[in-house]
Amino acid sequence: MDNQDLIELIKDASEPLMLRVSGSSMFPFLKAGDKVKVRKESLSKVPAGSLIIYQEGGRLFSHRLIQKIKGKEKYFFLEKGDNTLNFSLRGEDDYLGKVEKIESQEKIKDLERFPQVFFNKIFLIWDLLLINLIRFKRNLAF
Repeated sequence: MDNQDLIELIKDASEPLMLRVSGSSMFPFLKAGDKVKVRKESLSKVPAGSLIIYQEGGRLFSHRLIQKIKGKEKYFFLEKGDNTLNFSLRGEDDYLGKVEKIESQEKIKDLERFPQVFFNKIFLIWDLLLINLIRFKRNLAF
């Protein structure tokens, strides 16, 4: 199954889906080979700090939702991988769902319960501080 078929499957799903993670942008929170349980949920209901799945150029990504911005007709969202300095603003059309559970070789993390909800907020605060530091440094550049 190619990525475009997988994207369509996620969009059409009525039940949560399990997807295998590759890449390192969310390390150590997510590791290559981990499985994530993704549930379709309106972006307007997903709290900041949550892990989300979105698409870009036919590829799937799981990053942290930093902030939602309500436009005139749709939402936009700011996302960032925990293991990167990059962040980006994306349109609601790219959003596919919310990660509710992570299954790794070590354990299962239920992101809807304590302590994972708490850790999501800590990562969110860290990411917001980092983003503001990057913005500040860019403003100082001549």
